[in-house]
Amino acid sequence: MKNLIFISLIALLFSCDTGSTAGGGGIDGEIVPGYTYVNHTKKGGATPNLDEYAYFNYYVMDGDSMMFSNRTQGDPQKVKISDDFSGRNAGQKPLVLALQKMSVGDSLSLYIPRDSLPPNNNLKNDKLTYHISLVEIKDEAAFLADEEIKAAEKQKEMMANQARESEVLEMVALRAKEYTSGKLDSKIKTTASGLKYIIHEEGDGNTPKPGQNVFAHYFGALTNGKPFDNSFKRGQLFNFPIGQGRVIRGWDEGFALLSPGAKATLFIPAELGYGATGSPPTIPGNSELIFYVEYDSTK
Repeated sequence: MKNLIFISLIALLFSCDTGSTAGGGGIDGEIVPGYTYVNHTKKGGATPNLDEYAYFNYYVMDGDSMMFSNRTQGDPQKVKISDDFSGRNAGQKPLVLALQKMSVGDSLSLYIPRDSLPPNNNLKNDKLTYHISLVEIKDEAAFLADEEIKAAEKQKEMMANQARESEVLEMVALRAKEYTSGKLDSKIKTTASGLKYIIHEEGDGNTPKPGQNVFAHYFGALTNGKPFDNSFKRGQLFNFPIGQGRVIRGWDEGFALLSPGAKATLFIPAELGYGATGSPPTIPGNSELIFYVEYDSTK
């Protein structure tokens, strides 16, 4: 399931055991050879049993630098407690064994030796620190009921977004006419690069920092009003790490001007969009683009 996708990433971290011994002050012991741990809280409650699901938050540190966290996904992650570590489950062993030493409310640090990771890992320290906090334990029935509720909520949200497509299409077409006729000139702001924009509703909080994941709805059209792509049709937010060149330059620059909750229209010149080649067959070369955007959140 979607919230279990991260396991493949964690499995990469946990793919090999080493023969080193535990040591150092405050260490509670080893999860598997070489992987030491400290349970900082030790609430003393019930621990996850086989076939139950552990819900947890985590973040991974290389010294003082955070590498990644489930907070980019939002909800707590989950894993089924199993004693089968064969095949593709092999990499889950340290994580599952660590969770079995925790009760709800516990916070545990698992230390992963650098030499157990793939070569050329570019780490600055001799180990990674994998911080885990156990949030909840659910049996199979509760887990399935929870997933069913979330699926229904997601479907409802998707349908509501899809229902807005025609309304947004009409609005963007009108905005394109107003833009080409000059009616928006007094409202438009222009950056040094040539990006033009109008903020229709201000957001709250800080603008996104480079590397943060931006979640947003968008509707793209040519200046003649012809649409070429939008997220409303799919019913789901689009997300991208800002300032990393994963999207056109006009998006990286435009969203950097906004705060979560903002609604805006970006008028993106070709040099900040798809350039002289365009994006056939929907976007001709040297096309100026109009994007209506709704900036939902940053994670």
